[in-house]
Amino acid sequence: MKIISWNCRGTNDVRSLVVPYVVWLKEYFAPMFIFLSETKASLSNVESLVRSCKPTFVCGIDSIGSKGGLAVLGWCPYNVFCLFSSQNLVLCKIVVDSTNEMEILLVYGAPNVEVRLAVWGKMLDLILAFPTCLVLGDFNQLDLFSDKLGGSSSIKGWEAFIQWKLASNLSDVPFSGPPFTWSNKREDTDLILERLDRAYMSTDWFLKFPDSRVTNQPILISDHAAIVFETSHLGLKKHRPYQLEAWCLLFSDIASIVEEVWNLVIVGSPMFTLSRKLGLARNRIRNWCLKNKKSRGLTSNNSLTM
Repeated sequence: MKIISWNCRGTNDVRSLVVPYVVWLKEYFAPMFIFLSETKASLSNVESLVRSCKPTFVCGIDSIGSKGGLAVLGWCPYNVFCLFSSQNLVLCKIVVDSTNEMEILLVYGAPNVEVRLAVWGKMLDLILAFPTCLVLGDFNQLDLFSDKLGGSSSIKGWEAFIQWKLASNLSDVPFSGPPFTWSNKREDTDLILERLDRAYMSTDWFLKFPDSRVTNQPILISDHAAIVFETSHLGLKKHRPYQLEAWCLLFSDIASIVEEVWNLVIVGSPMFTLSRKLGLARNRIRNWCLKNKKSRGLTSNNSLTM
C-alpha cells in the first residue's frame, strides 16, 4: 500500500506545474491514495483538474477563499469511507473484509499556532476512537529540534504537540530521503529548512504493518516536498507481540531511554502511571531498534516479546 501526501500550495493557477506533478506522482508510484493539502480551490475543481488520473474515490473539503482546501484522491481496490472531514483533517476507513479494516487520518496542521491546540485535541479524539490508525500529512509543527536548519532555535507550540503525542501513544514511521520537507526558498543565511511532513502509527497499525516507512521526495514546485508512505500488502496478518531483538540490549541507549521515560511526571493513579510509562518505553525502544537495525547491520535470532 502506498499513500502520497503533498502540500501543493494551490491547484488553481493554470501556469502552475502542480497538476502535471500530481499526474506524474500517480503514474510513477501507483499509490492507493494521494492527499493534497492547501489546494486553494473547491473539491469539485480539484477533481476536474485531475480527471485524467481517473480516481475511483474522492473526498475532502473546499478551500475558504484562497485559504486551505483538502482533497483525497483514491485508487483503492477495497471499500473506502470518509468518516470525518474539516479544514484540517480527513479521516478515511479502509474495509478489506469483515475482519480487516483500518483508518487513515490525513492532516493539514493549522498555520497559526494558536489554532493548533484545537486540531491536536480533535485528532486525539479520533485516534482514541479508531485504534488501527495511520496519521499522515503536513503537521505545520516541528517534533524534534534536529528537524530544523536555520532560523530561530525556538519551536512555537512544541510543548502542546509533545503532550498530544504522548497522549496519543503514537510511534514515528521511519523515513528516508532528504531530511527536510519544507523550505522558505531563501538563500544563504536566510535559508530555513524544516521537516513538517511526516507520519505516525498506532500500536495496532504497527502490529499489522511493521515494515511501514516514508520516503521524502525532493522539494519541487511547492515549498513542501511530497512524502510517500509505503507498507506491505494489505492482506491479513496475525496479531503478535513485537519481538525485541536481544542485540539492542547491548547498547547504552536502551538504558537511557528507560531512565528518561521513568523520570517523566505523569499525572494519574499508580497503575495508570505505570501503564503509560511501560507503553512509552516500549514504543521508544521499538523506534530505536527499527531505526538502528539496518544502519548498524546487527541482527539476532534471539528476541524478547514486548
